[in-house]
Amino acid sequence: TVKGPLLVESLEFDLGSINETQKQTAVFRLTPSGDRHVHIVNVEKTCGCAIPKINTRELGPGEVCEIRVDFDPNGHPGKFRKAVVVTTDRPEKARVDLFIVAEVEPRLLINPRSIAFGRFQPGVASDWKQIEIASLDPEFEIKEARIDGQHFELEALPRDTAPEPASRSEFPRTRYPYRVRYSGQPEYGRMRAQVVIESNDPVLPRILMHLLADIEAPVRVLPSVMSIILVAEPRSWAQPIRLLNTKGETLAIGTPRLELPESLGLTLRHLPGDPTAPHTDSWIVEGKLPGEKDWEHSEVYEGRIVFPTGRDDQAEAVLPVRVVARGKR
Repeated sequence: TVKGPLLVESLEFDLGSINETQKQTAVFRLTPSGDRHVHIVNVEKTCGCAIPKINTRELGPGEVCEIRVDFDPNGHPGKFRKAVVVTTDRPEKARVDLFIVAEVEPRLLINPRSIAFGRFQPGVASDWKQIEIASLDPEFEIKEARIDGQHFELEALPRDTAPEPASRSEFPRTRYPYRVRYSGQPEYGRMRAQVVIESNDPVLPRILMHLLADIEAPVRVLPSVMSIILVAEPRSWAQPIRLLNTKGETLAIGTPRLELPESLGLTLRHLPGDPTAPHTDSWIVEGKLPGEKDWEHSEVYEGRIVFPTGRDDQAEAVLPVRVVARGKR
């Protein structure tokens, strides 16, 4: 390929599929195009992982120079494409870009990185989800695997039952399979925990995998969070609220409480119910909001609206309220 004053054997060196733990070398050969002398002024890297070395900078007609690029793929998993920039003294095209291309097989595969189990009724367990940690290092070893948190279970699976890792590479791996699930506790709300993996990996000795399950309360409040944004001038404001019994049972909501500053000027009003849907209840919070200059509280204020349910398994349904004064400093 002719690039200005140089004839380049190839502008792109494809290393193919390579192991993240093994260094590689790419070699580019350049010669002057036509009957001319070329001085190579500079050879620059564009990534600290690819270091070029040149054997000569002065090229006469027919002479060849080699640029050897030592590539360390560690820390660069996935598709890789970086340039080495060659600058000559010829005015017609002073710059030539030489590219190193590779598909870098990651040293450590963590599949998946996190698990969202979905939404469940209280007391209902999720299905088991399989996870796997797989390393290119034949000496890789997991020292401990545990759950940091509550309401989730983790079990190790026999090593010979591990499926092939989610990779198209031919590189062999040391693999550790596990399975994890939400255990189905009577509590409701957003359940969070994490799988903690302790290993002898030199770069990532501790692996964290986040777990999440949403457990429906018997009585849900919609919206789940209410945001009130104060602007420069006072304004009228209203937000409907809907309560829902997720089991389809009749609701019997007591007198709600607004745990908000009186200066917000908000009141709560009960709306007529739907006789065909006794498992629902509707309210509206409304009033005239103050302007920011009249707001004596912090820039962000956290409050709530509390709805007594009369239930043993959920005494209150709570709607968090966030008041934001955008221009307040």
